Amino acid sequence: DSARRLATAFWPGPVTVIVPRAPGIGAAAAGGQASIGLRCPSHPVAQALLREAARRGVAGVAAPSANRFGRVSPTSAAHVAQEFGDALWVLDGGDCPLGIESTIVDCSRGRPVLLRPGVLTRAQLEAALGEPLWAADDQAPRASGTLASHYAPQARVRLWRPAALAQALAAAASAAAQINAGPPQVDLLPLGGADAASRRPWGSTQINAGPPQVDLLPLGGAGAAPQQAGKGLAVYSRREGVGQPGVLWRCQPADPAAVAHELFAVLRDFDQAGVAEIWVERPPDGPAWEGVLDRLKRAAAP
Repeated sequence: DSARRLATAFWPGPVTVIVPRAPGIGAAAAGGQASIGLRCPSHPVAQALLREAARRGVAGVAAPSANRFGRVSPTSAAHVAQEFGDALWVLDGGDCPLGIESTIVDCSRGRPVLLRPGVLTRAQLEAALGEPLWAADDQAPRASGTLASHYAPQARVRLWRPAALAQALAAAASAAAQINAGPPQVDLLPLGGADAASRRPWGSTQINAGPPQVDLLPLGGAGAAPQQAGKGLAVYSRREGVGQPGVLWRCQPADPAAVAHELFAVLRDFDQAGVAEIWVERPPDGPAWEGVLDRLKRAAAP
């Protein structure tokens, strides 16, 4: 069947297959569902853990991801320690070699359904299956990382096409330059607007009482107040950093595998720096980028 074909082609490796839960498997291991996700990891430390568990009579290991629900997935033991402190024991096998999580394919309903893309391309999966993958529907089992909003850092993530990102950065630089130039010039208007000045009966008593109260408006009106968009901003782009003050910059690799490897670590680093927003240049469309784009879209979802 489809699950066996995928396991034969890619295990041990980054693909999770969802199959009907056998009667002997506890509901807690499957989140109370009638199906269960199975994967055989390729990492040597994970392999050693499974071998030791088998030696002690344990057939498999059931465990959630080592991150709080909805947050950025960890790709190192240090990330887990940062999130949970001393609440968990951590088996340190070094950085995850692939970065983003496994591909998830639902094989529990007769036809294979792609629930979550990963580093394996759709073409690779379909070649192993010998049939096309179907899109997820409302009847798909609940699976990790398939909510509309997921993998989200504390900072707001915004995805930009390259040209739009260049324009936004230019606008942010211009706004920052205006603010750094010093206090804005202002129009002095008596309270009530410009027309009120001609209507107000300025008598000697009022003049002796002191200067009139005024509204302070940037030249051009209230709507002209510049936004300091560059403050608390991080950028992850294929462009070289422009050296804009107040902006953290990481250059995005051109290789999809390299982006997949470092994406979650980059988001966590930006969060650790305390930025308010993370602007990400959207990678190009294409089969090799499907897994990365999936994670970015979920991270940027409201």
